[in-house]
Amino acid sequence: MKTTLAQNIRNLRKARGWTQKELANKTGLSYSAVVSYENGLREPTGRALAALEQIFGVTGAQIMAERR
Repeated sequence: MKTTLAQNIRNLRKARGWTQKELANKTGLSYSAVVSYENGLREPTGRALAALEQIFGVTGAQIMAERR
């Protein structure tokens, strides 16, 4: 089962119409890291989370928050 974090990253990316490769390019993260985050295999490091926050215009808490 995917984590809330994994689902939120995927939902944020898809809402912008980006591929995983495009998200990797825009954030400076590796493609494999993006895939791992979205599949719940890894959690972003502090640097990676900061890059995701900046590109999506949300806080880390919002990326990790469970939607109700």
